[in-house]
Amino acid sequence: LSGGPGSIHLDDISAVKNIISDEWNSKNIPILGICMGCQLIVAACDGSIESNKLNSEYGISSVKIEDSAMDYAIFSPHNMFIPTVENFDRIYNKKIAKNVSVWMSHKDSIVEREKGWVSDSLMVLAYSEGGSPSIIKFDEKSIYGFMFHPEVSHTRYGKTIIENFLRDVCCISTTWKTCNGLEETVSIIKDRVGESCVIMAVSGGV
Repeated sequence: LSGGPGSIHLDDISAVKNIISDEWNSKNIPILGICMGCQLIVAACDGSIESNKLNSEYGISSVKIEDSAMDYAIFSPHNMFIPTVENFDRIYNKKIAKNVSVWMSHKDSIVEREKGWVSDSLMVLAYSEGGSPSIIKFDEKSIYGFMFHPEVSHTRYGKTIIENFLRDVCCISTTWKTCNGLEETVSIIKDRVGESCVIMAVSGGV
């Protein structure tokens, strides 16, 4: 669930909440919520989000991951479903440090109901410099939420976090490469066009 410029206080989020709480939750599909996506997870799981315009978190910041959270696969990969040298290498080189420099961009904050918990089912795995929950996880499911942006270059370990989620939480093998997509696209176009002519727009032509 990606981030965005909206707010769960201003936008109609009922449809997304229903999908998370009814469909994905019951089917145990792994979910990674980023920024507003994280807030949607909190809202769907009966947590609270408060508008915090005077103390918004924006720019380079840091989060501290709780000691008890470091064993989760998204921080310390341990999925050995394919016993290769590459996977053994990942176990030792894809761990995340407990203090991480990240990029924040939000005005709304997650409310901690009690120490370590946002709701009955959502636990806090990390806190921001200001003490707000920055990483949350559904207690017994592979549902994670990040209030920072792991997808941008400013976040240290961001690429590793996403890779760990895909490979070690979702158990996806990374066999697909960009060249595969090119070959697939060429094959699809050939099948569709056949012997006909086609106008192809590239770059500025698009």
